[in-house]
Amino acid sequence: HDDVVTFNVGADAASHTADLKFSGPYALTITNCGDLTGLAITGSVEVKNPWGFLPAIEFNKKAFYAGASVFYVITALVWTAVALQWWKQLYLIQKVLTAIVWICVVESATGWAMLETWNSGGGGSGPSLLFLMTTLAFTWKLVAIVVMLIVSPGKGTFEDVSLKGHAALLSFMM
Repeated sequence: HDDVVTFNVGADAASHTADLKFSGPYALTITNCGDLTGLAITGSVEVKNPWGFLPAIEFNKKAFYAGASVFYVITALVWTAVALQWWKQLYLIQKVLTAIVWICVVESATGWAMLETWNSGGGGSGPSLLFLMTTLAFTWKLVAIVVMLIVSPGKGTFEDVSLKGHAALLSFMM
């Protein structure tokens, strides 16, 4: 069979590498067909794709987070530059949007760094980066929702904003 990799363990075998030609699930089976007793088998299985250690379902997310990082950095720089010129006249929601867009910068950069670390084989900082990314995503969404709930009754915050302004703000938050 072309899809079966066979390896017989001998006294001189320290490690074995096999190139798998097909994608899909694999099973590692170890059998003892002899009279061996007291045998201890130790080892590990490492699967690496042609592009690295990321599973295929996660691979395109790396490019997505890289693109999101570039988008958010540009958006944050432009928004902050304009906002700083008018800071004293800005409503609270506009100041909060400044913080939210910078949180999005860090979130998307963290997502890219997590996937890049995972893809290169270093899983050491992966869980902490995932926790940071998830916390940042939760934080900016929570802050945005709370601010919208505070200002939605119209407490002097949105008198001059048109329906298009509200739609743009809601689409940004999603």
